[in-house]
Amino acid sequence: VSSSPASVIQCTACSTNDKAPIDGRCTDVGANRCANGYCTHCAAGYVYHRGGCYSKNEVGNKVCAEGDLFEIAGYSACKKCVNSSEVPNNGNCGPIDELHNCKKDVSGGMCAACNQSFSGRTVFLYEGGCYNTTDPVGGTVCTEAFNGRCTSCNEAQGYYKKDLSCGSCAAVIADCASCVPRSGTSDTPICVGCRNGKYAAVGGASCDASCSQPTTPTCTDGLCRCSCGTGSYLSTTTNSCTPCDPACADCMSPGADGCVSCAPGRYIRYGDSGRSCVEPSECGDGYYANSDSYTCTPCGIDACKACSKSGNGIKCTACSSGYLSADGSSCSSECNGPNQVKDGSDNCVCVGGYTLRDGVCVLQAKRASSVPIAVGVAASVVGIMVVALVCWLVLRRRRGPKSLSTMAGSRRLAGTVDEF
Repeated sequence: VSSSPASVIQCTACSTNDKAPIDGRCTDVGANRCANGYCTHCAAGYVYHRGGCYSKNEVGNKVCAEGDLFEIAGYSACKKCVNSSEVPNNGNCGPIDELHNCKKDVSGGMCAACNQSFSGRTVFLYEGGCYNTTDPVGGTVCTEAFNGRCTSCNEAQGYYKKDLSCGSCAAVIADCASCVPRSGTSDTPICVGCRNGKYAAVGGASCDASCSQPTTPTCTDGLCRCSCGTGSYLSTTTNSCTPCDPACADCMSPGADGCVSCAPGRYIRYGDSGRSCVEPSECGDGYYANSDSYTCTPCGIDACKACSKSGNGIKCTACSSGYLSADGSSCSSECNGPNQVKDGSDNCVCVGGYTLRDGVCVLQAKRASSVPIAVGVAASVVGIMVVALVCWLVLRRRRGPKSLSTMAGSRRLAGTVDEF
């Protein structure tokens, strides 16, 4: 077998829709995600390449080394491709595509950044690859992205906010299905819900088979933990159930950064100290209060201090000190666009006679003069009067002979009477 995958992978699609290339032969698809004769994602234990799925211990390890394989929702994904000319797109090794626009890592075979100029809110960087929230694998990890980064991790699927990306709860804490970031610099999250007959222990460091007093096992929607009841947590100081911080609807530890869920009107903020529940005005520089997810969401625009949601995108309403913005889509150190100048509010505005259109200052259209309009109106009135006069003369001329004939007849009749 050649070390080059291309030399051993022959079939990229099968002629029958219910078959797909599995280990190079058209056969039943099994647990792989395939349709129309080819595959889009491969089950754990297989590696995707060019429309087919291949066993990881055979051809598969020539596409993605076993140490770089991991799972997302039961499908395999690659962190770094063996072929340095390929990168992971939605976990599958292949060429860089236009949508994801991967910026390759210097070591090759993986991405260092994803399409930061993409106008949509779907592409994000995760574990060395570029993923899309609309893809079944990418959507398992992230529900909303902007500027090449995930801004809202899919907590319902067991992912939590980690730095500028997402982390898997189960990858850190066995059997943990739901977790939140831990305060401080710790990379270990707080598990708030376990599966497989386990319960999130007090403090959320593990999933245990039982709970210790005074906590009791509590399960909601299949997620279980040792709990003092909604709105309370177990104090390790007094070993008693204690009310949560007012900012929390439920919590695992004291303070606003110990919240599992926020009180009404509060927003989840992820920061260096972990996760906390804050007022919308407390989201901080570079974030905005996202009322769709009730989270403080990053603006995703470099050097942007304040922003707001505008349609399907984000508009920067204030740049950091020393930076300027023309149309809200970016912040720059100077007004470098043609026909732009700085105003008193540190914004780039168009010079006189120009207007901003699609981020560019263009020449304003001149207003039409009122004199030609007035002349046109006057000419129209005169024209109407002339037409009316001509019509009147024509009608008068047609009536003229009839009147004269009638007058002549009258005169003859009058003369006859006089003769009697």
